[in-house]
Amino acid sequence: MPNKDITIYHHSLSEFNNNRELVIGTILQINKDFASLGVCLPESLHDNVYQVIFETLRPLLEDLYEKQLEKFYGLMYIIDADLSKINNAFLKPTLSLAYDEITDLVIQREILKVATRIWYKNQNPAQGI
Repeated sequence: MPNKDITIYHHSLSEFNNNRELVIGTILQINKDFASLGVCLPESLHDNVYQVIFETLRPLLEDLYEKQLEKFYGLMYIIDADLSKINNAFLKPTLSLAYDEITDLVIQREILKVATRIWYKNQNPAQGI
């Protein structure tokens, strides 16, 4: 279960859920990065978006780590996840907590990619990044 008090780059979870551009961009980014695993989140998610994303990715990441470690780390490379944070997650008292943290880290990284694109697009609207 994701951390209820999570702050996503200076925004609360509710602010993320209410920012349609960021939500849709994040869903599209996750669909792109997780396509090889068959993930296809609908763009029409409205309520508890972070929770739905979390509940979709969490079992996939756990299964991938436990059964296809090379693919797991390949996916972390594609996502550009901070491997030191991923590896530190396994210092948690239980594997369940470790997978929860890894899932949060992955989602936050995907959100950051989208938020960065949005920020640059707003800085240079003529370029349409």
